[in-house]
Amino acid sequence: MGRKSDSSSSPGGMLRISPRERQILDLIATGSGDKEVARRLGISAATVRTYLQRLYLRAGVHSRTAAVMAFLATRLHDDAVREHG
Repeated sequence: MGRKSDSSSSPGGMLRISPRERQILDLIATGSGDKEVARRLGISAATVRTYLQRLYLRAGVHSRTAAVMAFLATRLHDDAVREHG
């Protein structure tokens, strides 16, 4: 059906995301809207919304705020793992 993604939930329950998803969430976390994200990444606003909808499903959330919170929790976890081995 579709291509297999390596960006599912990790065993620790943290959300694993692709580099493009990380770019989108970084911009969303700073307050950028879909159109601004699209302009900055050279994609359409519809594509941004598609990425977000897929992230919502994988993260089990229903809003931008919840998606960003899941992303930030994952980023904090990843930073801690890198720092402490």
